[in-house]
Amino acid sequence: LLGAPLPPIRARGVATVYWRGDGHSGAYVGCVREARRLLGTNEFRDDLPIVATRGNPPCGTFVVVEHVRTGKRTPAVKLDFGPFGCRMPDGKRRVVVDDACESQGGRRLAIADLSRRVAREIGHGGRDAIRLRWW
Repeated sequence: LLGAPLPPIRARGVATVYWRGDGHSGAYVGCVREARRLLGTNEFRDDLPIVATRGNPPCGTFVVVEHVRTGKRTPAVKLDFGPFGCRMPDGKRRVVVDDACESQGGRRLAIADLSRRVAREIGHGGRDAIRLRWW
């Protein structure tokens, strides 16, 4: 990151933090092949620089996570899928894995989930705005 040109901003929005045992994450990451190739295992650990998104970037992509308020940045790898929280038109929150959120008039609550390590490195408070950059 030092001195290298930054990749373009590809996504902006609120991110949340997830960790093993939080009731939302599993013991393993969703991008199995890429995790095994890069880490030797697909086990989810809080100390790994992992970001989870629903769509882009593809699994295994190195991204720069930037906190909007502090400007702090850290590298991470997209190795998981999420977040899946959705606020429905009636105001209720639901966990929606597919496109049912938007197709039913709902709004996604976050664009990404950050591992504890990534959140700590950028000073993320648990539900802050971020920018995701990747080539």
